[in-house]
Amino acid sequence: MPYNDKVFLDFPDETTTEKPAATGEIREFIHPTYGKQLYRLVRNTSGGAIVAARAVTFASGSSLNVAYTTANQPAVTVAGITVVDIPDQSYGWVVCSGEVGGESSATVVANTPVITAGAAGMVDDAAVSTVEHCIIGVFMAARTGTGVVNIRISGIM
Repeated sequence: MPYNDKVFLDFPDETTTEKPAATGEIREFIHPTYGKQLYRLVRNTSGGAIVAARAVTFASGSSLNVAYTTANQPAVTVAGITVVDIPDQSYGWVVCSGEVGGESSATVVANTPVITAGAAGMVDDAAVSTVEHCIIGVFMAARTGTGVVNIRISGIM
C-alpha cells in the first residue's frame, strides 16, 4: 500500500500566536489562481508587522524566526514570500515553492531572475552575472513600476 506523505494546508492566510505545527513544517496547498504551492511555517520576530507579498529571511541560527529580507539576500537564507500580513510575535505561512504574488521595488521584465531588493522584503529583477547566489525564482510577467507581480519561487526549499 502506498504511503501518502503529503500534509495539506487548509488556510494559508491564517496567523496565530500559538505554534500550529512543527518547526520546519512544509505543507502543500492548491491555490485557485497560482496552482500547487508549498508553504513553510514561520514566526515573525521582527519587532513589527510583516505585510503580505514580501520576502522574509530567517533570523541567524533559526529555522522558524523571520524578518524582512534586505537587498541581495542569499537564497539559502530566504524563508519565502508572505501571503497575508503577519503580526509581530505571530506564526504564519510563507510560499517557499510555486507561484505567488511578490511586491516589486521597480519595473521588472518577464522571465528574469528574482532577487530581494531594499530593506522591506521587496523583490526586483537582476542580471545574473553578480548575484547568482541570491536568485529565489523568476518573474512570470512584466510590471511597470512598483506593485505585486507573479513570480515562481524555486531553489529555497
